[in-house]
Amino acid sequence: MPDGKFDAIVAGELYTDLILSGFDFWPQPGQEAFAKEFHREVGGGAANTACGMARLGSTVSLFGVVGEDGDWLAERLSRDGVDTSCIQRDYGEPTAFTVAVSTPADRSFLTYLGANRTFPAALAEAARGRQLARATHVHLAFAPELSTAAA
Repeated sequence: MPDGKFDAIVAGELYTDLILSGFDFWPQPGQEAFAKEFHREVGGGAANTACGMARLGSTVSLFGVVGEDGDWLAERLSRDGVDTSCIQRDYGEPTAFTVAVSTPADRSFLTYLGANRTFPAALAEAARGRQLARATHVHLAFAPELSTAAA
């Protein structure tokens, strides 16, 4: 963009969703069940909001933290029209992920917070450094701690 401004920066936790479905039965502790289908998707409210805004024609950047393994996530977001220049890397943790297990009757989620652990500090630093001022609107796709508001 010529002036370096975005319509919006969406800030929040980023996830890779690993979705397993098509099970013949729900396993009890100690049992193993095999999925017939697997999908890997971009996950988290921040990414979903940013992708939706981009599809509607907004120039949008996403602020969050991924691990060293976050290239796949960034590439998928870019393909959907989301600017990823505000995404930071945490080289000590992998990108957060959720394993979603789905049956016709119900679903369960198992989540590893990963690099999102550093998100509150990264957001506070970005606010202090006026990095979020690159947008007309900042959308917080999470419940911020009140101490973040002072930054």
